[in-house]
Amino acid sequence: MKRKITLLMIAACSAFAMNAQVIFTENFTATWTPVTQGWATVANSNPAGTTTVFQGNGAATFPAFNGGIDDYVGMNYNSQGTAAGGISTWLITPSLTLSNGVILEFATRTSATPQFA
Repeated sequence: MKRKITLLMIAACSAFAMNAQVIFTENFTATWTPVTQGWATVANSNPAGTTTVFQGNGAATFPAFNGGIDDYVGMNYNSQGTAAGGISTWLITPSLTLSNGVILEFATRTSATPQFA
């Protein structure tokens, strides 16, 4: 009985994966800015720092997940001021309508030797 249920679950998952459609994609190309693409940024760091979100720098930190070397958006410790506080920097997608079976995927990354949380 367990074998049949497992096979049915695998078949059902495979059917959903084959029907998934891409309804939104973002590659953060070198000319990308949040405002022009419908994204919102929220800087709640206290105290506020000198940056919020910024274009990736593949040569200095790491290359992008896909696309050109700088095709990612970054956030770092500079979004919080010099006094003790917390980093709270947000990049919010444009409004999306998600329904049953839609898959939302994203990738995150940090440097090989992170020095900050």
